Amino acid sequence: VTIVINPDSYTYTGEEIVPTVIVKDGSRYLYADEDYTLKLTNNVNAGTATATIVAKEGSGYKTGSTASKDFTITPANAEDVKVIWKDTVKFDY
Repeated sequence: VTIVINPDSYTYTGEEIVPTVIVKDGSRYLYADEDYTLKLTNNVNAGTATATIVAKEGSGYKTGSTASKDFTITPANAEDVKVIWKDTVKFDY
């Protein structure tokens, strides 16, 4: 089984990163929720995250068997951060 994550690097957003994952066995594509379940770990903060596919019953693979591929979350650049100030903000002192 081949797992491709494209792109394989993402910029930190403070939110969960859910990459595009393509899974193939030779020339046959495998499909999420049909052939496998996708599990993501360490996919919020900058560093190495992992996408793991877990074979589902009826997929033709041993149920619960896994394969994994890492991807990178890079730190955000401070100069790329945008701050939006809304006039509706109220401060109580």
